[in-house]
Amino acid sequence: MTQSLEALGLSRCRGDAVSLSRRASALEAGLCEREVELERLSVEHAALRLAHAELEAGLSRAERENSRLLQQIVEEKRGEAERMNRTRYRRGERRGEGVCVFVLGAIMNLSPLLLLSLRWCKLVMKLQRRLQSKPAQCCPLSV
Repeated sequence: MTQSLEALGLSRCRGDAVSLSRRASALEAGLCEREVELERLSVEHAALRLAHAELEAGLSRAERENSRLLQQIVEEKRGEAERMNRTRYRRGERRGEGVCVFVLGAIMNLSPLLLLSLRWCKLVMKLQRRLQSKPAQCCPLSV
């Protein structure tokens, strides 16, 4: 009887060993698959990082170009406003808020610094109109 129990125990151990061997083989195959997938994802990640860096550089270039073009447009509009103001002044027109308001309205989506300079432009225009509307007075600094 002890032999049959030993044989049964030995048989069970062999079965366990075969089962564990199959499980180990399956786990090893899964590990190999994961390693291949990890390598593929690493390559894809490196490619995506490179593409992202290129896109960031392109965005930076585009933002600089936009800023340059915006500054150019502002300068053109400022020149146009000054030219229109000179023309209106020569004709003696003093009504309205001046061309600076037009420029301000045309480029409302600008940075606060540009809007501030346009507000100063509007203030200067307002002061110019007030000075032009007053009778000529002797300025003590000009004597």
